[in-house]
Amino acid sequence: MQATFFLGSCTPRGFSTFASELAEECGAVDYIKGGSGCGKSTFLRRIADEAAARGLEVWRFLCSSDPQSLDAVVLPSLGRGWVDATAPHVLEPTLCAGREGYVDFGAFYDRAGIARVEPELRRRKRENAAQYPLVTACLAAADRLLDPARAMWEEPRCRRDLEELAGCLALTALRPSGRQGRVRRRFLSAVTPEGLSFCTETAAAVCGRVYVLEDSYGLAPALLQRVLEQALQLGQTCLVCYTPLQPDGAPAHLLVPGAGAAFVRAVRTSPMRASAAARWSWTARCRPRRATRCTLRGTRRERSCGRQRSMCARQSASMMSWRPCAAPMWTSQRQMR
Repeated sequence: MQATFFLGSCTPRGFSTFASELAEECGAVDYIKGGSGCGKSTFLRRIADEAAARGLEVWRFLCSSDPQSLDAVVLPSLGRGWVDATAPHVLEPTLCAGREGYVDFGAFYDRAGIARVEPELRRRKRENAAQYPLVTACLAAADRLLDPARAMWEEPRCRRDLEELAGCLALTALRPSGRQGRVRRRFLSAVTPEGLSFCTETAAAVCGRVYVLEDSYGLAPALLQRVLEQALQLGQTCLVCYTPLQPDGAPAHLLVPGAGAAFVRAVRTSPMRASAAARWSWTARCRPRRATRCTLRGTRRERSCGRQRSMCARQSASMMSWRPCAAPMWTSQRQMR
């Protein structure tokens, strides 16, 4: 299984990353040191490619400054990870030579060659650094536009509808694991030089069954926060993916690998493309001050997987309706617009 995330992203509060949490997830982590152009990303890519060729599960973490580069690679089945530990996500081992250590790539620089173009490199680095305050200010302005939608979450009727819908989704998609629930934080999207970039295939690759939330009024994070709480109570390990606008707010996407279910928010800036691995689609049209209207589609076999799982949908017919889908794939971009 191959999955792709972002290690960090520009946000309204500057650069945010969850890189420090990778050491807790892996049994052993190597921190790669060295400046730009010394081969860190190439090294990570070759590890990922070789592991994939051997049939291992591989999680790639892209660099938001250059999505063609890698910032980290994790092999969950081996409990091993390698991460670029240089700015803007500087990391240091808590106990070097234990299960954490250094990989020094600084020794591979062509210092004489760099010296010939050093003035030009320094100029470009200054120009690049000057763009970050502008990006941060623009993201902060965009985030403030969503304040009215977040205020809507606190309306009593909206809270009640979201709690009922979260209960329906948890009953339908989740199951107890018998373990303690855990949270793993991720970015499924990031602000890059090319604009907002979204890892469209990750949810289907990690979970297989995907619920697509069409969110026109910004209610999906409040709904997913409630689904997350129920998933943790059921003992699931949750991959909680945040939006660059709210890296410490409510989830923008929620992946529950143990239950084989992912809940992905779809908006104009991150439309979901068709994927044969995504067997279910869930479309929610949320309107202010009205009950949430949802349509859940699944294959005929999935629809008949058990009466108990669909009981909530029948009891809340005003909110949800089940219909067999001949081609159970992602909701199309046209539908989402």
